[in-house]
Amino acid sequence: MDTLATATVLGFLILLASILSVELGISVAIIEIALGVFAGNVLGVTTKPWIDFLASFAGIVLTFLAGAEVDPALMREKLRESVTIGGLSFLLSFVGCGLFAYYVAGRAGSTWTSAPSPRACRCSWASWRRRSH
Repeated sequence: MDTLATATVLGFLILLASILSVELGISVAIIEIALGVFAGNVLGVTTKPWIDFLASFAGIVLTFLAGAEVDPALMREKLRESVTIGGLSFLLSFVGCGLFAYYVAGRAGSTWTSAPSPRACRCSWASWRRRSH
């Protein structure tokens, strides 16, 4: 698909996501993700460098906007609940990914699960210095 066709399809899907969001009362981000999956798998839209740039920039903007909506007074008032929800969401994702990697993806006993010994690090550093000089 050429650049103009890609831009046209994506522009139409973004407009459709906005309309559906207002009509259905669902977050536009969720609808855009669903339509993006549809566009990639059904319509054959492939990524281009300018799409990658826009996606990276949009991720930064969305992170900023999410942080701008945080009410500091409410966070202080509900500190225990905020820390519990934030901590559990991190911990459960971390443990879930670790369990998936260990049991499903077959990463049990791979080298990244154990830290290297200090001696191995010193030897690697020494051999790298010899090669680079």
